[in-house]
Amino acid sequence: MTYHEVEIGTVLYRPDLEEGEMMANDEFMRFLAAWALVHETADEGWKAAVTRGESQSPGEMGEGPEAFVDGLSAMIAEEKERLKVSLAEGSLEPPGSRADVAGKLDDLLFEVSELRGRLESMQSTLDSLLAERTGDAGGLGEAGD
Repeated sequence: MTYHEVEIGTVLYRPDLEEGEMMANDEFMRFLAAWALVHETADEGWKAAVTRGESQSPGEMGEGPEAFVDGLSAMIAEEKERLKVSLAEGSLEPPGSRADVAGKLDDLLFEVSELRGRLESMQSTLDSLLAERTGDAGGLGEAGD
């Protein structure tokens, strides 16, 4: 079935839709508008908190919950900017990529090697303690004869 769409204000009018369907379309558009408004308001609040946080002097975050949120927002904004630069340069691998997994495996291999070295050191220490103790016990046996 073909139909013609005519824009009336912000609502799309389709002659093939029933009155109830038009209402649902209108409600959906209102929902999307409300969603956009909430995000716009939150974005403005975020930007204001970042601005206030950037103007704080060191140690001011502890002066109350609002100051803490402002300072934290400024710190997050700084990290976000660093992340943007890393992503733009392509120097940051997404989580789960081959390079990311390979890097984590290399880290794990290093840690296992460190543990292996510590275990060998402990084994060596235990062996020498056991040898000393066995040597002392043998000496006591000879002296008792």
